[in-house]
Amino acid sequence: MIKLPSNVPSKYLFVLLAAERAKQLQQGAVPLVKTAHVKPTYRAIDELMGEQVEFVIIDRPEPELPETSPVLDSD
Repeated sequence: MIKLPSNVPSKYLFVLLAAERAKQLQQGAVPLVKTAHVKPTYRAIDELMGEQVEFVIIDRPEPELPETSPVLDSD
């Protein structure tokens, strides 16, 4: 089991960040760390483990639901 970097609070976020960074690398982004890995996914993981990737978590507001009429019981 890999120990998560201190700036990533959950393994789920780690996976999402690695996937997004790998996409950026595939599209031509400059790698942030020197690594022996060639594949973008492994490079992204190395960057995250080295705490080189900056990210911001944005809370989304809850969507407003349209008002509905109360359900009437037809007994």
